[in-house]
Amino acid sequence: MTTVRPALVMAALLLAVGLAVMPGCRSVEEAPRVSPDALVVEENLGPAPDFALVDLDGKTVSLSDFKGRAVILNFCALSADPCVRETPHFVELYEAHRDAGLVVIGVSVGDTPDATRAFVAEHSVDYPILQGDESAVRGIAEAYGGVSIIPTTFLIDADHQIARRLVGYHDKATFESSLPDILPPSSDSTS
Repeated sequence: MTTVRPALVMAALLLAVGLAVMPGCRSVEEAPRVSPDALVVEENLGPAPDFALVDLDGKTVSLSDFKGRAVILNFCALSADPCVRETPHFVELYEAHRDAGLVVIGVSVGDTPDATRAFVAEHSVDYPILQGDESAVRGIAEAYGGVSIIPTTFLIDADHQIARRLVGYHDKATFESSLPDILPPSSDSTS
């Protein structure tokens, strides 16, 4: 007759206990996946920090240039699918609401000027896309509380208070439903 070693008994016991509690756990394959389009919204984040970057013509553009206007500030890598899908929303919103006091500003993250110019032409982007070196863009992103997911969009009201921070892809209706909260009070957002 063989004797069973205490260590072997303890290992078998731990295995049995582990298997008993496993039904509540799921394997990685079964775990729910976070959609790349997961939506994160934060509201009322305080004053929007001023910044300055250059547009594709080399002109310096700063947030303070748009005093009294609502701003959609979008940090995006123009080669990223969610950014490509959001761009038509911003083009349409800017076209429909610029006379009501809306400005859209894109901040290109990691794109070359040539790639950005090609993107602007291909997608008929008529709002400013700003660029800067990596440290300048990172500094602005940090001033806004950090941008760890692309796209990240800030909805800034006419008093330059950050009304909303939207992380990930959002559809046009989401942005449009926020316009009454950020457009200047005297503006008619249906124009």
